[in-house]
Amino acid sequence: MDEDIKKDIDNNKVERRKFPRVKNFIDVYYDVSLGNESIMAEKIDSKDTSLGGIRLIVYTPIKIGSILDLKFKLLENDPTIKIKGKVVWSNAFKIGSDDIMNYEIGIEFIEMSESDKENISKIYLVV
Repeated sequence: MDEDIKKDIDNNKVERRKFPRVKNFIDVYYDVSLGNESIMAEKIDSKDTSLGGIRLIVYTPIKIGSILDLKFKLLENDPTIKIKGKVVWSNAFKIGSDDIMNYEIGIEFIEMSESDKENISKIYLVV
């Protein structure tokens, strides 16, 4: 069996992620180019983070394959992490009876400095 695959005892799902995810809620800033326009969003919520990526909640649809410039801090006094990521999946959802669509997107980190990698790895020490 591949070392990266772990059995989730709670619900019998096979975990195929390369890096374990840490559930955390941080503010993330991002830039993405959509055709001729660029969108800058502030204080987008994350749901979890790993060394390989991050899951975000956004209010504008973003196409799979889009490249985002991300900026965030894991803790208030930490340095700002600046990473380039690629949207690898997207799910639309509504909250309650609200007609406004929200989008949960999975971002794979594609460019990060060694210092940013070290800062992100600290999330595993906090939990």
